[in-house]
Amino acid sequence: MVGVGKIYLYTFDIVDPTFGSGSQEDYMSTGGGYFPWSGVSASGATAVVENYYGNPVAVRDDYGAGRVILTSIELSLLGNSLLDWTIWDNWEMGGHPDSEGAWQLLGRMIDWAAGGIASEPNIATSNPSGAYVAVISTHTGDVGASPKLIPAIGRAIEYAGHIPLAIRFKDVENNELTISNFDAVVFPGGYTYGYKTGLSGHESKVLNFVSSGGGYLGICAGSYYAADFIFWDGSWYDYPLNLFGGCYIGPITTIAGLDGNNNLTYALTPISISDPVIGYLGTQQQLYYGGGYKWPYAGQTTLATYNDYYGTPDVIRFAYGAGHVRLVGTHTEALAGSNEDWLYWDNYEYDSNSPLSNPDNPWEFVDAVFNNWLID
Repeated sequence: MVGVGKIYLYTFDIVDPTFGSGSQEDYMSTGGGYFPWSGVSASGATAVVENYYGNPVAVRDDYGAGRVILTSIELSLLGNSLLDWTIWDNWEMGGHPDSEGAWQLLGRMIDWAAGGIASEPNIATSNPSGAYVAVISTHTGDVGASPKLIPAIGRAIEYAGHIPLAIRFKDVENNELTISNFDAVVFPGGYTYGYKTGLSGHESKVLNFVSSGGGYLGICAGSYYAADFIFWDGSWYDYPLNLFGGCYIGPITTIAGLDGNNNLTYALTPISISDPVIGYLGTQQQLYYGGGYKWPYAGQTTLATYNDYYGTPDVIRFAYGAGHVRLVGTHTEALAGSNEDWLYWDNYEYDSNSPLSNPDNPWEFVDAVFNNWLID
């Protein structure tokens, strides 16, 4: 065992021939464990992988007409690759023997759970090309980044020709958000208060990254976080990052407001895009989900406006030191009606089974923003 932070490298034995044979080196966090043989035997489950002590760390069983497989090892993380769209694991793990085998085993598990046949997938091992884009991915009790949006953000960045790489609040605190590591950073939608509490006292590290030449993309909550002041649902809030010296106001309830349980709703809304740098893309439908509009401030350029809310600014851009900033209220990463964004929920109207389909492709806007502004 090699300990690195809170993640450890082990050698595991594959004991179920349905999933191959031999050993596999992989990682387990300190929260991982094993399944006691007494419980495995009593349930009639089959051990798939065992640890050094012969304890099951992955088991499988049938459940009615379905199949269940449970594993405590971190097969999705590749500690020597960018193919997993994470980079913090590379820093903590310091290498990963036979990472290809980890994904092959994970692929077998997924295939078996889905269809009962654990066929071995072909794994492409070469790293993708493009600029490195940090995606803040920490979700705490105060929220921060929303997991239900991050897959689409990664796909949109990939569409623009770059590499999305998940990082955590911890990595910002540890001075990993630098222009030597990344070309841009994305603060996704979610809940702004989580960014405020999660990075409290470390705001200067974000500002230094941008002023040194990095790009900052704030989407919805990540856009609110950048503002000096927020006016949300009738109340004022002072925020510490102050990357954008103006005010951010939302939600726009005439587009999509709060339901009877005080939950945000969402809807498609037309946005007009016109900017000499980003491009003249005309009117485009985009997903609105709690975003706001920006109160005018010196130095900003409005590049997209809400057609359905008096032409107020949806998207702005401005320079900050040597860096470039783009703040957006709508969710340009979401492709309602398509699974290409790796989201399912956005294909339906809020709290409904009625299909929701966007006739436009907001990723074209994302591409233009990254390649004409954020990454310079």
